[in-house]
Amino acid sequence: MKGLSRIFVVCCVAFLAACGGGGGGGNSASEAPAVKSSAPEIQGHAVKGVIADALVEAFVIEAGSGVSDVPIASTRTNDNGAFTLNVPESLPSTTPLLLKLRSDFPTQMRCDLTPSCDLDGDPLTAGDVAQFGDWIPLPTGFELRAVVLSSEQSKLGNI
Repeated sequence: MKGLSRIFVVCCVAFLAACGGGGGGGNSASEAPAVKSSAPEIQGHAVKGVIADALVEAFVIEAGSGVSDVPIASTRTNDNGAFTLNVPESLPSTTPLLLKLRSDFPTQMRCDLTPSCDLDGDPLTAGDVAQFGDWIPLPTGFELRAVVLSSEQSKLGNI
């Protein structure tokens, strides 16, 4: 359980340190312009080691009543841990959202420690390691959370 607490802290720090930014390049004459949805998006990455094929959901945080029970958007992370959530246009741009990542059967995390990741958190248990770069199945119910504000534009929301 101590390992999951550390994962949560690392992810929170990464989320708080993440900033949007970067310039865009122009399209060359041979490239077709990208079609962009008019709905606001939250784009991000799930990383404590890349987390692939995890469920990511966005929930409204309501003043006085807490987090809604029903997500307003959901998607899965890709093999690089990236995700894009399409937020309803009707949502006010100052609405706080809880992003929740949950694991289920296909969810995996890439070991990002050298030389290896201890799978049970007990360094005395032999044979329970994954080597750097190996995929590790995450237990069902593993969860990470982050809070962002909705926006009229695309924004970053790393978990």
